[in-house]
Amino acid sequence: MYMKKIHHILVFLLFNSIAFAQYPTLLKDINTVGNSSPSKFCTVNTIVFFMHDDEVHGYELWRTDGTDAGTYMVKDINAGYGSSLNYETKIVEFNGMAFFNAKNSTNGLELWKSDGTENGTVMVSDIFLGSGGSSPSNLTVCGNYLMFVAGNNNSIDGINGKGLWKTDGTAVGTTIVSDITIGLNQGYINEIFYVPSFFSATIYFTISNSTVIANNGIWHTSYGYSGDGNLSMPSKITGTENASNLTTFNFSLFFLKNSRDLYKYDGTNVTLIKQAIGGTYNPANQDIFVFNNAMYYTGYDTTNGWELWKSDGTTAGTAIFKNISTDITLEDSQPYGYTICNNVLYFSAYDSDHGYELWKTDGTATGTVLVNDIEPGATGSDPSLYIADGTKLYFLTIFYYSSYTKFQVRMLETSNAQLSLLKDFGQSRGESGNGIGSALLNHTLILTGYDFTNGFEVWKSDGSESGTVIVKDISKGNLSAIDYLSVGSNTFFASFDDDAFSYKPYVSNGTAAGTFKLADIGVIINYGHENTAFINLNGTVYFGAFNETNGSELWKTNGTVAGTVLFKDINTGPNYSYPSNFCIGNGTLYFSADDGTNGTELWKTDGTSEGTVMIKNINVSPSINSYPANLTYSNNYVYFSAYDVSGSSHSLWKSDGTEAGTTLVKTFLNISSEPFMVYNNKIYFSANNGTSGNELWTSDGTSAGTTMLKDIYVGNNSSLPQNLTTNGVFSKFYFTADNGINGRELWVSDGTSAGTILINICPEFPSFPNPIPQGSDPQSLTFVGNLLMFSAYKFDFSGDKFGRELWRSGGTLASTTNVKDINIVVGEGGISNKTFDKFSTVGGNLYFPANDGTNGVELWKSNGTAAGTSMVNDLYLGNNNDGLTPSGKMHAAPSGQVFFEATNGQIGRELWSFQFCPTNLTLNTTVQTNSQKQQAFTNLTSTSNIANTGLGYGNLDVLYTAGKSLTFLPGFQVEGTKLPQNRKSVFEAKISGCN
Repeated sequence: MYMKKIHHILVFLLFNSIAFAQYPTLLKDINTVGNSSPSKFCTVNTIVFFMHDDEVHGYELWRTDGTDAGTYMVKDINAGYGSSLNYETKIVEFNGMAFFNAKNSTNGLELWKSDGTENGTVMVSDIFLGSGGSSPSNLTVCGNYLMFVAGNNNSIDGINGKGLWKTDGTAVGTTIVSDITIGLNQGYINEIFYVPSFFSATIYFTISNSTVIANNGIWHTSYGYSGDGNLSMPSKITGTENASNLTTFNFSLFFLKNSRDLYKYDGTNVTLIKQAIGGTYNPANQDIFVFNNAMYYTGYDTTNGWELWKSDGTTAGTAIFKNISTDITLEDSQPYGYTICNNVLYFSAYDSDHGYELWKTDGTATGTVLVNDIEPGATGSDPSLYIADGTKLYFLTIFYYSSYTKFQVRMLETSNAQLSLLKDFGQSRGESGNGIGSALLNHTLILTGYDFTNGFEVWKSDGSESGTVIVKDISKGNLSAIDYLSVGSNTFFASFDDDAFSYKPYVSNGTAAGTFKLADIGVIINYGHENTAFINLNGTVYFGAFNETNGSELWKTNGTVAGTVLFKDINTGPNYSYPSNFCIGNGTLYFSADDGTNGTELWKTDGTSEGTVMIKNINVSPSINSYPANLTYSNNYVYFSAYDVSGSSHSLWKSDGTEAGTTLVKTFLNISSEPFMVYNNKIYFSANNGTSGNELWTSDGTSAGTTMLKDIYVGNNSSLPQNLTTNGVFSKFYFTADNGINGRELWVSDGTSAGTILINICPEFPSFPNPIPQGSDPQSLTFVGNLLMFSAYKFDFSGDKFGRELWRSGGTLASTTNVKDINIVVGEGGISNKTFDKFSTVGGNLYFPANDGTNGVELWKSNGTAAGTSMVNDLYLGNNNDGLTPSGKMHAAPSGQVFFEATNGQIGRELWSFQFCPTNLTLNTTVQTNSQKQQAFTNLTSTSNIANTGLGYGNLDVLYTAGKSLTFLPGFQVEGTKLPQNRKSVFEAKISGCN
């Protein structure tokens, strides 16, 4: 006989080392690509500053010197994932530092500066005290000052309204110049234009959209180089209404009025130089560009359309310069993007033979020519975002295809006209504004580049193909898992592939090795009943997907790559049938689809190609679809909503799967997209009959048996019932509605009008001064056994929300209570308003994302009691709100796993799993078996502690698995009988990480 003794000291050491193994597990880093594009490049001395989101801190200020080690975040101004910068951010160089507008939770949006170090990145001045912020914009360097606009049309510092400000870079030197736009809707300062002269400097700025008409136009202020340097009181230049595109030429100010007519201001008078006769506003870039003692701009006449014009500043000397697109019936040339390189003016322009391509001019008509037909044919390469460096001209070309856009960075060596492709960044979704970065650093181009491995990141180029390389992969990962479906031991879901541009079908068995892509196709998410993208029919999973050969069609998978195939090409060829609104009933899959002939109608399949047919063409008009939706199966019928022939009435239909058995139940003005619910062999839905508003209706499948359950918001008003929820066992069902008095609240019903009762979480609300009731707005209604759990707001007596927290209800007002105040900060809620589809039930517990104000958004669980409500694990350490920030569904698989999307701060948002041990077992006796089978196996699991002092013996292997701890007291031992094959019993004990 074989006997193995386990000493308690050894066991103690073993569990001391693994007691903290309980932890959510990263199943697979599916998407290694980050997509938070670097932008807003600005060079200051030897540093390029830029804005970027590393998917940990939000959009913050970053810097690079062209090396990996020298590329890092300067400062997390708005701590945590909250961004301090946004798409309106502007970074400018002034007095050897980077100035920019940034936001934090304490000061709001204010003016900041940085020398490239964390300590040297500070707010210049808190113009508007508190968290409101003065919202600086239009940052423009004007000699000794940085000019900008601050204010919110009402007040900026409690004294002055929105207006023009200046700063010398210090708090003391940050003062208002004029609050010329004070008051609501008093206009916007658009352009700030600086003009230096011998003894003084003038600053022009334009005001538009002012309700005070006299304010619209060009204003100016000036300061002398000697004296106190103060700016004069701004005054308007008469006759400059609707002015834009300011420039200086031959000591005069030139500008466009109405974006089309050229005007001149000589310091005394405003003179019309050239008026565009006819035509409409030119959509192209209208900048006036000075080159070789002349002005170039996009002008218009009725003969040539919008073409390249040239002016010497006089009416006689202003005329069309080159008619590039000679066929005005097709399109004008609309030149834009003027850039000087090696004493030649380069720009983009269109003609019908080449499309938009690169052009140049030396100042003569004969010297104005196409540089290169980069994309041969009429499509064009659409060059843009030019950067000149000596004799090198960098630019971006864009190629538009039906399903994607391709970006390429090129360089023209102007000394020998040699054109080089530096980098083909491949397919993209169209982030043209995030393409090439407008920054040079020691003759090195710094830019935003893209590849399938790293996503949008910081790149650099020395002008050669081999020297165009990524500087640093800052942000990693961007998973967005959608619509989980468990079939057997597999869980199916849709996720961004590593090209980050389309959804692909994936499968997971809860392990990294068992998590993989099923097919290289873009999944079309079907926003039908319950947002279903995947549905299970007899062990086969069906879904809608797209490829270039078949368009959007019906696919199927058995969980293997080989078994993931096109099921039926309903709308043959590269067309779209858009299969959606899936519903299973009696071994049949019902759905809506468009075969290209009958429009979008009701279809079914029995799992065979020949059994996949249209049931009925409900709307026989060839130009109008019936659009079946809300497909729900009950009592041998599939119920759904559809449009009639007029396309105006939305009706309730039912079908037994045959054409004759597909009939109209009742006509409505409108049926809500809220999913139908089956309760006590009837269907319940939200609809509008044209007289009672949108209310809750029920139907037994007959017209007479289709009635309004209750007119909750009396009269021709709508209570808008939502979130219909039942567990099929509880004798009542829940939903939310607004009766016009209490706001949106929880309701419970037994299926009768009298038994449909308000559970008013906020009974004090009618006493509030707010005339528009909001209610507690219950969301995420989820059954845990017969207990309903949900999130809802609570209000105080001033009408302020306490925040969204976790609630429970047993079907009565007395049993409806707040489970726990997860975030105890006054006015803050522990549950985000975005978690409406993120609650999951596993093993008698509710799992959900929540934020306690200390650990950020993490995975929590609750059994419906305050003591049983706790955080599962702090996956993303610290108060980081991005850990489990809701952006994808949570899913409870039958295996006891909870799948969810999260980041731990080390990688991007990826697929994680939390294992729940379903068996609650505590051992205090002998485990034994008389089985003679070789390798007989017993797996003993517990959600908490396993305590055992007895013997384990017999012809078996024993595995002790605990979620929290294992305790083997002194005297514990394992015995096993000797088998004929001399095989010995095996004993194993471990903590599995389940809960």
